Amino acid sequence: MVLEAVRMFISDCHEWHGTATELLEILRDSLEPDTKPNTLSRRLNASASKLEQDYGVNYRTSRGHKNKIIHPADLACVDASDCVDVS
Repeated sequence: MVLEAVRMFISDCHEWHGTATELLEILRDSLEPDTKPNTLSRRLNASASKLEQDYGVNYRTSRGHKNKIIHPADLACVDASDCVDVS
């Protein structure tokens, strides 16, 4: 369910950057009501290769000043110059 929700979100915006808390707020209606940000982050980290292979979403993380930032992106747009970054 989490991977499908991320795929649907990314298919609309192509690329996104933010914290697990921010992504959870965006996906809230598509996930179980008691999902926590750390649970979302763990599920995405554990399923990164499946997210890429089965759903066409490139998933990576980086460390911000205070938070861990997640970067899901549509694989079709990762190297394309015509995709818009809507961070």
